[in-house]
Amino acid sequence: MTLAELLSAVHDITNRPDLPTVALSGIRSATISAHTSEDYPKDIVERAIAMPTIDYIHSLQYIDRFPRFRRFAYIRNYADGIPGDHLKTISPFATRDGYGLERTNVYYLAGDTVQIRTAQETDKFLIGAYVIPDVTETGYDSWIAREYPFAIIHAAAAFVLRRIGFAEEAAYQMREAQNQMQSLITNIFEGQDYVR
Repeated sequence: MTLAELLSAVHDITNRPDLPTVALSGIRSATISAHTSEDYPKDIVERAIAMPTIDYIHSLQYIDRFPRFRRFAYIRNYADGIPGDHLKTISPFATRDGYGLERTNVYYLAGDTVQIRTAQETDKFLIGAYVIPDVTETGYDSWIAREYPFAIIHAAAAFVLRRIGFAEEAAYQMREAQNQMQSLITNIFEGQDYVR
C-alpha cells in the first residue's frame, strides 16, 4: 500500500480523519517498528565497495554508502569480484586476541566509521547493511506496507487511539498488529538457514 492508502485505512479504523498528523506519525512509527522487529533479509542493501588502496587495514565512512543505516548484516572480502569468507564483527574494545595479537578478518564500528582488518591485502569488500525504510511523505517506501500492510495499519491505529484516550480499543488494535507481524515473521523466515 502507498502512504495515502495506509492513512485512509487508519482513518477508517479510528474514525478520526481530523487527526492526519497523528495518524501519519503512527504510520511512521509503526513502519520503523515493524522493520526493526527482526533482521529481515529484505531490509539488506548490498554494495560492492572498492577502497582507495590495497592494504590489510581499511576505514570506511559507511553512512554515505548506506543511507538510513541500522547495522551491518555482513562484510566479506571481495577480491577479484569473488565473495570471500564473512568477516567477524567484534567490539572496538576486543581488537586483540588472547595472545595480545591484533585480530584479523574482523570489523568493528567506531562512530561513523567501520574499521576493517583482513589477513590478506585487499581493496574490495562486499558489504550488506540493514537499513531503515524511507518514511518521509514524499519518499515513503516499505516492503512490509506492500506485502503485510495490516501490520502497519493496526499498529498505527493503536497509536492514534492511545493518543485520544481509547486504551481498550488501542490494545485490541495492537494485538491485531502483533498477529500480522507473527504471520510476516513466519512467512519470511520459514525454511531459512542462517550461517553466523
